[in-house]
Amino acid sequence: GVQEGKVLGIRNGFRGFSDKSSPPMVLTPDSVENIHDVGGTVLGSARGGFDAGMIIDRTEELGINMLFIVGGDGTHAAAGKLDEEAERRGLKMVVAGIPKTIDND
Repeated sequence: GVQEGKVLGIRNGFRGFSDKSSPPMVLTPDSVENIHDVGGTVLGSARGGFDAGMIIDRTEELGINMLFIVGGDGTHAAAGKLDEEAERRGLKMVVAGIPKTIDND
């Protein structure tokens, strides 16, 4: 399994990577156990804020080597750019896309 304290939730979408005033949320089994009973999102969401170079810089700072991106078409296009940037840098990082959309795309 995953060591407790090693799963981070980035707040407010891609913008959350650059907003150091809103640090990542540590996700533990206890903190997510009843998450399905809470409406909306506990991490927040935002449009914009995408800068592949800055985001990959931040993942390196945080020690992230597996990045799960949740969203629709645009989000997954951005995930592809993150994967390309990580590969360009020679990083051993996985970028995985999880489909979740309200736009039915």
